[in-house]
Amino acid sequence: MLILRLQQGMHWMEEAYQSICCQIMLVPLTCAFHILLTLTLISSFSLIGAGTIQIRISQ
Repeated sequence: MLILRLQQGMHWMEEAYQSICCQIMLVPLTCAFHILLTLTLISSFSLIGAGTIQIRISQ
């Protein structure tokens, strides 16, 4: 289950990264950097949360 969650998280990150790459042309580079940083933090927290939930369920 944990591997499936991680794969879903990576797929979501790929989609988000592609959409950011499309938007870099439209927004200033600093805004794109802030969006990328925020998405990285959110995705890492959600992956950690999913892992914690899986560990709690398995115990």
